[in-house]
Amino acid sequence: MVIRSLTFLRHEAGQHSAGYFEAVCAAGKIESQELFIDPVAYLALRQKFAPKRIGAFVPAVPLVLSPASPTLPELALNFLAATARWITAGFPIVHRAQFDQRVAVCKTCPEWLGDALVPRCRKCGCTALKPWLATEKCPLQKW
Repeated sequence: MVIRSLTFLRHEAGQHSAGYFEAVCAAGKIESQELFIDPVAYLALRQKFAPKRIGAFVPAVPLVLSPASPTLPELALNFLAATARWITAGFPIVHRAQFDQRVAVCKTCPEWLGDALVPRCRKCGCTALKPWLATEKCPLQKW
């Protein structure tokens, strides 16, 4: 469960598109000026209402923009949601052969930041831990 103060959410709403604050409040439960919301729902709403970051010019041919890497709070929410799914399912892990296959796919993916301080996926932010979790899958549907 993610807990956010309504003051924080009002501030955060200024960085998102219209309707963000109302949607987040509707998806959670408000008690004593704090919102209690499921981390997966919170992350989904943050992504749904994310500001458009195209820039000042409009190209003649539409650009295909790759979404920005997850922010630190989004990484934390991704981790918490994945951990909750894994715990709820009873801590299942994949066999070593499936893990090796998943990692091999990740290492050939253009979204994999293998030369980063902590090698990770640019799309979801996962590290080499996520391929072990039987409850998880690649956001690009590669495994």
